[in-house]
Amino acid sequence: NKVHVEPPHVHIRRQLEEYVLYFLLSGDMYLKEGKRDYHLEAGDMLILDPRLEHRGTKAAACTYFYIHFYQEQLEECHTTAECTIRNMPSDPLLLPKHLHISKPGVLLHMTELLEQITASHYNKLEYFRLQTGCLFMEFLLAASRELTDSFLLEGDSTFTARSTKIIYD
Repeated sequence: NKVHVEPPHVHIRRQLEEYVLYFLLSGDMYLKEGKRDYHLEAGDMLILDPRLEHRGTKAAACTYFYIHFYQEQLEECHTTAECTIRNMPSDPLLLPKHLHISKPGVLLHMTELLEQITASHYNKLEYFRLQTGCLFMEFLLAASRELTDSFLLEGDSTFTARSTKIIYD
C-alpha cells in the first residue's frame, strides 16, 4: 500500500506476526523498534522484525509504501562474523535492515517496482499473487544489490567481490 499521513498522526504501537517493509517517498517518519530509534527520510527503506514491538515516536508528514510479508529464514546479522559470506547459505540474499537509496535511477526503479506491486496486488487478475510475489522479489534483489554495492564502495572487508558475484549469479 501507498500511504500519506499528516500530523498529528503518530504510528501506533504494535507487534505483528509478519515482517513489514517501509519505503519512504517523501517527508519524515520517526519509529522505535525494540530499543532502536529510526529517523526515516525520502529514499529510506526499513524492515521491521515481527519479534519486536514498534511504534511511532514523533508526528511528521510523509508518503510511504509498506508491505507486510512472511519469511521464516530471515535473520539479522549482529556481528561482523555473522555477516561474512562464509556464514551465509549457498545463495545468500543480503537484505539491509535500514538502507538509504540516494542514486536517482535506483530510487526511480525501486519506486516503480513498488507501484507495480501495489497495482498487481489490487487488480486481482489471474495469477496476481504469483506476479506480486515476483515483483516483490525483484524489489528485494534491487535492495540487496544496493547494500552490496555500498559495502564494496566503502571498502568493508566483511563483504568481498565474491559475495557480489554470488548474489548476481
